[in-house]
Amino acid sequence: MSARPTITANESFSSNANNENWAKWSGQVVQGKFRLEEFLGGSDRSAVFRAKSTDQTPATVAIKLSIAKPASADAQLALWKQAANFSHPHVLRIFQWGRCEIDGVKLLYVVTEFAEENLAQILPQRALTPEETKQMLPAVLDALGYIHGKGFVHGHLRPSNVQVVNDQLKLSSDGIAKINEPTGGKRSSYDPPEIATMTTSTAGDVWSLGMVLAETLTQKLPAVDVFKIDNPKQKDPVVSAFIPEPFREIIQNCLRANPQQRWTIERIAAYLKSPSSVPQAAAVSAPREVLPKRETPAIKSPESREPSGKRGLLILIAAVVLVIAVIGGVMMYNSHPAATPSSQTTAQEQTPAQSAPPAPVQQPSAEQSQPAAAAEPTSAANAAPQSSGQNSSIAGVIHQVVPQASPGARRTVHGKVRVQVRAFVDEAGNVTRTAFDSHGPSNYFAGLAENAAGQWKFVPAQSNGQNVPSEWVLKFAFGRKGTEVSPSRANPR
Repeated sequence: MSARPTITANESFSSNANNENWAKWSGQVVQGKFRLEEFLGGSDRSAVFRAKSTDQTPATVAIKLSIAKPASADAQLALWKQAANFSHPHVLRIFQWGRCEIDGVKLLYVVTEFAEENLAQILPQRALTPEETKQMLPAVLDALGYIHGKGFVHGHLRPSNVQVVNDQLKLSSDGIAKINEPTGGKRSSYDPPEIATMTTSTAGDVWSLGMVLAETLTQKLPAVDVFKIDNPKQKDPVVSAFIPEPFREIIQNCLRANPQQRWTIERIAAYLKSPSSVPQAAAVSAPREVLPKRETPAIKSPESREPSGKRGLLILIAAVVLVIAVIGGVMMYNSHPAATPSSQTTAQEQTPAQSAPPAPVQQPSAEQSQPAAAAEPTSAANAAPQSSGQNSSIAGVIHQVVPQASPGARRTVHGKVRVQVRAFVDEAGNVTRTAFDSHGPSNYFAGLAENAAGQWKFVPAQSNGQNVPSEWVLKFAFGRKGTEVSPSRANPR
């Protein structure tokens, strides 16, 4: 009878790992310096926690724990050491790395800046507008160009790794790999088709960028057929015709099945800046695998922190920006019950025609009107519509509800997101149904507006001394600092 094999703690943990395995380590202290506070997510091989540091600034950090593989642990630690030397405003900083052990499980750890939100938390709520995407993209290109110039690839470009730290967009840096290193392993939806059979390349990051851009604008990934690398007739993915230019052209040339035909980061940046000055031909020469070293980015971008007056622009760039939640998720919404009509309603309020439209209702942002604790985001799955209900002094309006967007969603707004909702009001002044006169670019903001409109209450319109149905038009304008609503009454039906 053969001897029973010995199973190590690492092998046992790895084979049964899930979120519960990782989450139970909340409260543990790594290397006597980093207390694990909140489990943020994980896989069978690694997990990320929000942690408190006892000996460094900032005090709140992120820490990634990975099962230590004897064959690759030293190489991984060496990569983190090199990434810790990166100095770029759009690349996440690495503070510390090393080995540790928890409950007999041997682990590697890397400590980085803590990101308040990432693009993956915004996209389930809404796609970014073309203007927002155009604000986001230069920072992403800048960071990728810097990483490539150092002789590395990002290797894991996806929405969850486009993050926001102190209002600044940053790409994660803990998953970098050297250019021309062997690839392999499980392929994600964002990885290039050649990853299973070739080596890492800057062209692989370009493919991932195309996938991320397509999802940013449509909330969906392009359909990709099963690839055969040795098939000279391999078709490129089909890019949605609804994606506006210049992004459709960029995405098409990122998602070339042949890596040598993909655009380089420099060419994408040049086309984004001036589409008419760059040739439209799809095929280009093979991208350079190692760009000349440079310490300054090819595309100028804001410094890591700007004065408070410029924060809105930086946040938009992050929206990513773009950038976007959970952190970035949708908060619980509370509305007050509808008020009863006042017994002293004026004659002007009962008259259908008005000489001038009511003044817009303004709702300050949650950050301005509520304590910080009230702005904690909830997951999108559990969120209820947010609103601020109040009795109204506006002529013809008895009760108003001004929607309050989540802080993460507001940070993605450039200018104003406008939605116009028509409210159909019965003889008693209650809204019986709503319809969009103008939906606007965002399902998320449109949903907030429609939900709020249904909760308004109006002074009943009259005709020949009788209460009659009426219609009101509510114009919502969502901005970074809050929401405005301008109500106006149409003629009675």
